[in-house]
Amino acid sequence: MKIVSVETVEFEAALKTPFITALRRVDRLRDIVLILKTQSGFVGFGEGAPTPPITGETKESILGAIKYIKPMLMGKSANNLDCIFSAINSSLEANTTVKSMLSSALYDIYAKYKKVPLYKMLGGKKRELSTCLTISLKDESQMVRDAKLAIDEGY
Repeated sequence: MKIVSVETVEFEAALKTPFITALRRVDRLRDIVLILKTQSGFVGFGEGAPTPPITGETKESILGAIKYIKPMLMGKSANNLDCIFSAINSSLEANTTVKSMLSSALYDIYAKYKKVPLYKMLGGKKRELSTCLTISLKDESQMVRDAKLAIDEGY
């Protein structure tokens, strides 16, 4: 199950409503998808968003780090997770978005290889996902309306 391809795809999509915090306003999602392919036909996906005010990572730094680690991945067995993670962590400081993208793609491949849903492989028992919601920074009355709407939607 050797890795034979490391690719990235960039995409952008408009948000239905802007996401606003004290740090920034986001009107469009800008994302990078990491795609790992093995010689046995398994494909794993990981994604990450450049968010310089939060992680310090830009589109250019993410793509640069992936280019840097690509030779460390090519030809490696995708089911030898400890070996790959150890090599990446010892040669690439910080870059948490890239490391998250990589771990997601590798775990995706490994779960497919084991024929187990990823959530089960990672120890999950429920099919429902518990999540949270951030109310965007707006005037007080609009934030109250947004919070009430979120409650009505089950948050």
